[in-house]
Amino acid sequence: MWSPGKALVLPGPTSYTEPKPQRIGYVEVLGKWCLIHFKSGDPLRWFIPLNYIEQRVDPQLFCRIHHHYLVNKEFVKSYHLFKYNFEAYLGDGNQIPGSSRKQSDFLAMAQGFPHLARR
Repeated sequence: MWSPGKALVLPGPTSYTEPKPQRIGYVEVLGKWCLIHFKSGDPLRWFIPLNYIEQRVDPQLFCRIHHHYLVNKEFVKSYHLFKYNFEAYLGDGNQIPGSSRKQSDFLAMAQGFPHLARR
């Protein structure tokens, strides 16, 4: 489980990788793989469930906005609300969908981050 100041330990078939959670921009599910997008640098593809990562990062820093996406709150620059869902616009220029089921969680999180702008 998450503990302050710890790296995220990702088990592999023969080794472990320990990326610092603060460096992660967002995590995306691709089939049975997770693609970990860093704020800078190349993404890391890992065969691991998103729930595993979600349970091991700071819930004050990360927010699950969709079944397929976990975002670093500091990496979200703005968002746009639609009738049944929303989109988050990220620091690297990408935009990712947010689900209607996660919209209230996202909006509650957005109130604590004054840098987030609504489009």
